Amino acid sequence: MVNDAGNAGKLINWHRLQSKVINKAGNVDIKKQALAAGSFLSNPSYLEFHNKILPQYMMIIGHNRKATHGTKVDDNAHPFWSDNNKIVLVHNGMVSNQKDFCTKASVDSEAVCNALAVADDPKDVLKLVTGAFAFIWYNTAEKKLYFIRNETRPLWIVETVNTYAIVSEDDLAKWVFGRNKQTVTKVTNITPMELFSIDLGKNEIKSEGMVKKETPFFQVRLLCSRLIKTI
Repeated sequence: MVNDAGNAGKLINWHRLQSKVINKAGNVDIKKQALAAGSFLSNPSYLEFHNKILPQYMMIIGHNRKATHGTKVDDNAHPFWSDNNKIVLVHNGMVSNQKDFCTKASVDSEAVCNALAVADDPKDVLKLVTGAFAFIWYNTAEKKLYFIRNETRPLWIVETVNTYAIVSEDDLAKWVFGRNKQTVTKVTNITPMELFSIDLGKNEIKSEGMVKKETPFFQVRLLCSRLIKTI
């Protein structure tokens, strides 16, 4: 994001600890390993990466997951790239119908990531997801960050003058801002199933409207068939 003075601001997801960052041109850099958070943050390769974050990047997203699907290897750590390199996604929760979206994905979050990458409208995927979720993903083609939650997972927007934090724990974000002498100006509890976006070139959060849940069997199979042919 860019603040009113034209300097690089930042969007931070304090929710989790494995990292992806997005620079002013919309390019994505990722550091991820199947390690405990403390080990990951003290790793020399991450420390070198960390020193570049604030000077070079506009969006910062961190994520640390408890493995619920797949083996504990680096490839299964968040964030996930879609097979066509269009979507980069992190997910808090557990999806129970991931095989409806991508039969070859070993992790539920990866299946949703690939489904979003081939959908004309993300709502077409989100309305069919069964399970618990808060999703945050970046669309490299549109240069937009999207986020949404359902009723089973928390997600908040905590704002300062030039920063948005999208978080699962609002009190933690307020504490971090306070420690850094930044004044919180607004806190919003995100409405379940309301989709939001942030355009890389604009200093604003936009509501993309509500996602209406649907589970017709033929729609799930149609999406799955299309995805399998695509990837």
